[in-house]
Amino acid sequence: MLYSTALGGFWLVLGADEVREAFLRADEFGNYPTGVPPMAGFWPRKLIPQELDGDEHRRFRRLLIPFFAPAAITPVVASVRRHAQRLVRGFADADGVELVDALAKPLPTTVFVEMFGLPAERGPEFAAWSWDLLHSGDPARSAEVGGAIVGFLVDLIARRRAEPGDDLISALVRADVEGTPLSDDELLDTCFLLFIAGMDTVTSQLGVLFHHLATHPEHQAALRADAGLVPAALDELLRAFPIVPPARTLTRDASWAASRCGRATPCWSGRRARAATWPTAPTCGSTAARR
Repeated sequence: MLYSTALGGFWLVLGADEVREAFLRADEFGNYPTGVPPMAGFWPRKLIPQELDGDEHRRFRRLLIPFFAPAAITPVVASVRRHAQRLVRGFADADGVELVDALAKPLPTTVFVEMFGLPAERGPEFAAWSWDLLHSGDPARSAEVGGAIVGFLVDLIARRRAEPGDDLISALVRADVEGTPLSDDELLDTCFLLFIAGMDTVTSQLGVLFHHLATHPEHQAALRADAGLVPAALDELLRAFPIVPPARTLTRDASWAASRCGRATPCWSGRRARAATWPTAPTCGSTAARR
C-alpha cells in the first residue's frame, strides 16, 4: 500500500490479496462516496447501484443484471458491429484520423441512444453534455450541463411512465426491487449513472486501448496476423488499463496491510496487480505495458 497526498489524499492498494480483502470487507470499505477525490456533492444522493453497499447494493444490482447479461447483450452485438464498421469505413482510406472524434465518441453514443430509445440526431448533443460534465474543468459549466441532463432524464422518465416502449428506460419503469417499483428518485439515480457510463466511460476506455495499440505496433501486427487473439487481447487490455479503478471510502479507522487508515479516507485499488500479459508472450515485456 502507498499513501498519496494528491487529490486530497488517498491510499493506493496494489497487492492482489489486499485488493481482494478490501472488496470483501464491505463494512469498512464503503462504496460511498465514490471516486478519488470523493465525488460527494457531485450528486445529491447515491448513484444506483455504484454507491450502494451490502444487501441494498445486491438488490439493485440484481435488478440491472438481466439488462446486461449475455442473453440480453448478444442481440445487440450485430448492431454495434454494423455501426463500428460504418464509422471505420468513413476514415479507412484517410492518411490519418483523430480516432476519438471519428470512432470512440460516436460509437457508444449511437448505441446509447438506441438502448434508451432516443432520436439518433440528439446523440452528439448528449455526448457533448457528458464530456462537459466530466471533463470541462469548469464547475459552472459542469453544473449547467448536469442540470440539463437531470431535466432531460426527469422528462424522459415521465414520458416512459405514460407511454412505455421497448427501450431500457421503459423496462426500468416496469421493473421492481423485491416487489416494490422504483421511485422517481431511484429511477433518476439509476438513469444518471447509465447516462455517464453509457457514453463517457466507453469513449475514454476506447481511447486508452487504441492508444496502447498505436504505440505498440508489434501488438497491432500480432492481432492483424491472427484475429483469434482479439478476445484474449481485449480482456487483458481491459484488465491492464482500466479507466475506472474501483475506489472505496473507509467507513471507520482501520489497521490494514501494516498501515493505519483513517475514517473517510479514499482507497484506490490498483487492479493491475501484475504486468500486462499479451497473448503473444514473447512481445509482452515492454516497460510501457507494465506501467
